[in-house]
This record gives sequence, structure tokens and C-alpha cells, in this order.
Amino acid sequence: MALSQISCEDKSADCAPSRSPGSTVRSRTAARLDRAIFVCFCVIAFSALQYIKLTAFAFATALLLWLAKLLISGREYRPQPLVLPSLLFLITAGIASALSFAPLLSWERIGSYALLPLAFVVAQNVKTSWQLKILVFLVLLSGTVSALRTGWQYAYGIGSRLVDVPADSLLFRDGIRSGDLIQLVNGHRTRSLQQWKAALESTRADPTLRLHVARQAPIAPLTTYFDFGIDRKDLDQWLNLPGTKVQRGRPQRATGHLDHFVRYAGVMTLLASLAFGLLITTPGNTARLILGAVLVALVAALFATVTRAYIIGLFLGCAFQLWLIHRRLRTAAIIGLAVCVLATILWVRKERGSVWLSAGDRFRVEMWKDALKLIPHHPWFGVGPDSVDQYGEHWHIRAFKEFDFRAHFHSTYVQLAVDCGLPCLAAWLWLLGGYLSFLNRSWKDSASWDPFARGTLLGVFAGAVIFVVASAVNYTLADSEVVAVAWLFMGLATALVRIEKEAQAQRHRTQLVVSAA
Repeated sequence: MALSQISCEDKSADCAPSRSPGSTVRSRTAARLDRAIFVCFCVIAFSALQYIKLTAFAFATALLLWLAKLLISGREYRPQPLVLPSLLFLITAGIASALSFAPLLSWERIGSYALLPLAFVVAQNVKTSWQLKILVFLVLLSGTVSALRTGWQYAYGIGSRLVDVPADSLLFRDGIRSGDLIQLVNGHRTRSLQQWKAALESTRADPTLRLHVARQAPIAPLTTYFDFGIDRKDLDQWLNLPGTKVQRGRPQRATGHLDHFVRYAGVMTLLASLAFGLLITTPGNTARLILGAVLVALVAALFATVTRAYIIGLFLGCAFQLWLIHRRLRTAAIIGLAVCVLATILWVRKERGSVWLSAGDRFRVEMWKDALKLIPHHPWFGVGPDSVDQYGEHWHIRAFKEFDFRAHFHSTYVQLAVDCGLPCLAAWLWLLGGYLSFLNRSWKDSASWDPFARGTLLGVFAGAVIFVVASAVNYTLADSEVVAVAWLFMGLATALVRIEKEAQAQRHRTQLVVSAA
């Protein structure tokens, strides 16, 4: 019987039943849809940490193509973990938005929550290890390009910084402030000191100047942009003041292509974790050299954000990976983690001043205190995502008044309890706990996998741990780029485990056939 099966497999074209023309057309259409879906995945892998709107569009396209493929080909849905907690989370969040005090704000926020199905679309449609390798390559390439761009910003500059603009100067009266970065003068770039001097010379005869200014706020270093129209004589008066100084302008904290340093830190941490996992499992000096260079670039960009939670999170993730893969290095991993955490605290203190009792930390603690007052009044479906932004004063959010600053609760778990209620928080914890359990089981079964598969799973596992820990002090669900990368990694890990199990089963069947023959 076994020999006849082998013979039939060797002559599959003769043994295969004839297909109807309609079946052939459906198969070809499904194959084209498969290729189109994978193209969407490639776009997502490269754009997730830089262009979230393109990522969302590519995801929506992939989702529609996948649904069309299911209708056309009639292929079955592959069972996979975490479907139930994900559905419960999205349903409870949707109900919270429908019952929200500020429905428009809530439904806008739900847009970032709705990226969660990306994990399942990726898991269902990534079929081969080569596809996995291409997607991993693209996401690391995108991170490296972004890191190099950040390095260029620090080396070349992002504007000409006016160090001190006195309050009694004409330039101050025009709206220019100390520390402002001048990026354009009448359309001439001034992102370096050489360009600044050239722009002043080119506009010497212009009576009025149009300045494009980047301003970095001290309490929350976000960059805002302004355009000012001033008289040329006002700038000349400032330039002639004693002690006038123009410096090369650099980012206060790196943001890459994003609009916030915390978002940038989140995505770079996840990518660095993946790169480290591949580095410590991949054989070959050339591959390790390339991965080492990628890791250095990603870590440098992460440090440029000066975001202690994610920097410490990366150290935790690296120590966790060493703990899993090298039993003899466990003690060294713990000691190294402690040293790196201490060094990070001292370095961040030097860069940012007070570390643990900064204005941002005091704001976070006050928001958590106010959350404890809100949750008991709205335990089932919360007040609605982002409703606190509109009704903060009505609910007596003291931090808004004390700090004259409006923001979220700086914790995913606290935010979900306030915004969407305790059932939604429970579904979220179920999802994260199930995901970590799935990764842990898969890692224990990965001893016979090839180095790429083990390294990818290891890096994703550590990244998931970092994501869970960082969510305690950051509202990660509000950072669309971070969750897009996290869900992409979840889908890749699920597909990876399925592909490896199928490969092992195929090898086992082959061994049985050979033994029987």
C-alpha cells in the first residue's frame, strides 16, 4: 500500500482527479488573491512604524481580499488561538464607545483598537517560511532606515536654534522664543548652520521674512510648528545683540517619522528585541555581523528617545532571551540587567533631570488617583474612550487643573478600566495572558526548529513581555504604530508555529513511508 502511494505521489498529474473549468478559475483567482494579500503584508511590514495611515489602508485591503478569497475558493478557516478573548475585547470596547459620554472621540480612538484583527489576517495567510523571512527582513529594514534617519537628524541638524531671545527684543514681540528652531527663511532651508548663513545672505534685500519655526515644549517634548511673518530689521536687531548665539538644532528627544518620542521608542524596542533574538540564534559570522549592525542602529535610536520605560524594557527583554536560551548565562543575565537598569537611571537623570519625581510622573500618579474615583461609578462599560478629554473638569480630574495639561492615564490597564469598564479590561488581560502562554508553549516545542524560526519566536516572545510590562506605565493602545507592530508580530508568531508544526508532521509522515518501504 505504501509503495502504491509513493508511485501515485510521483505521478501526481496522472493520479489527480480532473478538475472542472470553474474549479480551475477559482483556484487561479484564489492564487492571485494570495499574492495580493502578501503584497499588502509587505507594505504593512515596511510602513507600520513610519506611516500608520498607509498601514491601516494596507490592512483594510488585505482583510477585504482575504474575505473575498474565502468566498471564492471556499477554503476553510484555520483554527488559531486567542480568537475568543480578542472578540470579547473588541465587542466590549465597541459597546463602551456606543454608550460613551463623547461618542465621536470614542469611535476615533477605537480605530487603533481595530488593528487587532491584523494578527489573525496575517496568521491565516502567511503560508511559507520564505514569506516569514521576507516580512521579518522588511520590518527590520524599515527600522534600520528610520534609525539612520534619526542619526542624520542629530548629526546634520533639524534647524537653526536661537539660543536666547530676550523678552525686550523685537523678535520676542514678533512671537519668536528662546530655543525655537528656524527651519525655513522665505523658503530657504536653514536646517544646518551653513544653510542658515546662506539663507540670511540670500534674503538680505528682503524687507520682510517668513519664518517656519519648530518649537519643542518643555513639559512634554512634542514639536509644534509655526509660521511667523516678521520685519527683516527685527531679526537684524536680535543678531546685533551682545551674546547672540545660533546653534545646530537637534531633536530634544528622537521621534523618527512619528509625532511622539514614546511611540518611536515603543516600535524601536520591539524591533530591537526581534533583532537580538535572531542575533543570538543565527549561525554564521556574516549574518551575525549584519544583525549586530542593525541592533546597534535600533538601540541607538531608542536611546535617543530618552524613554526610560522602553529602554529598561529592552534590557529586560534581552535578559529574558538569554535566560531562555542559555542556562549557563542566567546569573550573568540577571547581573547584567541590574547593571544596565542602574546605568539607564543615571543616564536618564543626566539627560532629563529628575527621573522618578518629574512633572510627568507626578501627572501620571494624580491621573491614577482620579481613575480610582471614576471606575466604581462606571464599572461595566466605563465612560467611553477619550471621554475624559472632554469631561475632565466635570469629573474633577485634578491633574488637568494642577498641571494645566490634558492627557490620558498613562497606563493601558488603568485606561481600559476607566474608558471601557472592567469586563473589557478582563478580556484584555485574558488576551495578553493567553498570548504569553501560547508563546511559552511554542518555545518549549521549538528545540528542533531551524535557527531563523527559533530566533524569530524568541524575539517576538521577549517583545510581548516588554509590551505587557510597558503597558503598565504607558497607554500603548493609543500608540497605533506600536500596536500595529505588536499585532504583526503576533500574526507572524502564530503563522510560524503552524508552519513549523506542519513541517514536522510532514517529516514524520515521510519517515513512516520510508520505513514502511
